[in-house]
Amino acid sequence: MKALVMSLCADQKRLSYERLGYRLCLVGALLTIGACPGANESGPAVEQITPKAPPPDMSPLYDINDLSAGERARATQLEHLYGFAFPKELFTFWRWYEGLSDEHKSTLEQTMAMRPIGPFDVLAGKFDGVDLAYPNTLHWRYQYDPPEFVTVFLGDTDGLHWGLWFDDHERLAPVVAHYYARDAFELVQSGDSLFAAVRERMQNVRRGTTENIEYDAEHKGSYLADLKAMDALEATLPPPITYPKRPTTVPTGEGMGLVVPDQGGDAGRQALLRGKNMWREDPRKAGPVLKDAYLAARRPVLAAIVETHTMAHPILPSLNILDYPRGSFHDFDRALAAPNEVKLLGVTDSDLAVLPDLSTLTNLEELTLYGNKLTDLPESLKACTKLRKINIFRNPMPHVPAVLYEMPSLEQVLLGDASLQGELAKLQKALPKAEIR
Repeated sequence: MKALVMSLCADQKRLSYERLGYRLCLVGALLTIGACPGANESGPAVEQITPKAPPPDMSPLYDINDLSAGERARATQLEHLYGFAFPKELFTFWRWYEGLSDEHKSTLEQTMAMRPIGPFDVLAGKFDGVDLAYPNTLHWRYQYDPPEFVTVFLGDTDGLHWGLWFDDHERLAPVVAHYYARDAFELVQSGDSLFAAVRERMQNVRRGTTENIEYDAEHKGSYLADLKAMDALEATLPPPITYPKRPTTVPTGEGMGLVVPDQGGDAGRQALLRGKNMWREDPRKAGPVLKDAYLAARRPVLAAIVETHTMAHPILPSLNILDYPRGSFHDFDRALAAPNEVKLLGVTDSDLAVLPDLSTLTNLEELTLYGNKLTDLPESLKACTKLRKINIFRNPMPHVPAVLYEMPSLEQVLLGDASLQGELAKLQKALPKAEIR
């Protein structure tokens, strides 16, 4: 896989109308399963499978023969990372986006608050030659994102994001849905294609902006400029394409409905429906139920995503897994279980009052501990002779920890507490080459 990768040549007010209106991988994921603690504790193991070609009726949507060699290589990379093929429109959309002027990109990302992420980061080359600590299926996967949901656009209000919805990827083309991660768990279909989702978003933002002119005349000029910018962006969109409709048959709690599988019998269908409806309450409790149901329905890629997301890595501090190169850890238990692998360790906003013995973390290069309740640092930290950066911002430290004076390898020390400012000169003298603030 690495050889493949290396070879690859508007603000809250403006968006409030929509809130009122709605009110409201295969290699990447499967190779992780089985190596993760507790990965196979519930139900049968998720098998590794070879991605299958789409059925004939969907072949025009997935035919990549007319793509460039570089795009075809990206298509292979995406299928290995996510576990299923993406429709050709993903590449058409990326070509369109890459060809936009800076002004048009600003209209899409700022005025309309629709920033391409997720698989578009792969197309942008951000995953090339990168050895990551977590599987790609977790990239921009919010806590309540259903397994079928692959984030493709990021909004700017209450966790608004859009995703391609792959509920039966071997028989059906995906649709686009969106929801607010920090509001009611209600998914809304945004169209049957990426461009359709952009058109819908543009229509909604245009409607809200027009309404704002009436109630906020002071900023009329700004609103008119936004409308003009959206008109100009709309002129660059390709003609709409008709896609096969998604035949939902059973309603589900999140709002997307269920494409009932032929496999698994009635018991399997009931298990799938039960797991889907449990998801909105607690994805981790729903995980084992859904995993078994997906396996019975012969949807092993979704079973793999469930296991990776809800069992192996239920909570990550950042949704952007590019922030986590291999060697990054975010809890002491896992770090101390594999001490030689730890290069970056961050435990933040956790009410942590005392640190464990850190003497085994001899390869540690960066330690981030902001937002805890630490009053001192242990002497065992001296064993971390490769430590270059430490952040203890927002901890009730009564003084600069004595151990820091004995760590000449430090290049950056972030204290961030006014009560410690009087000791900065002394620490700077002990660490003359370090940035201290």
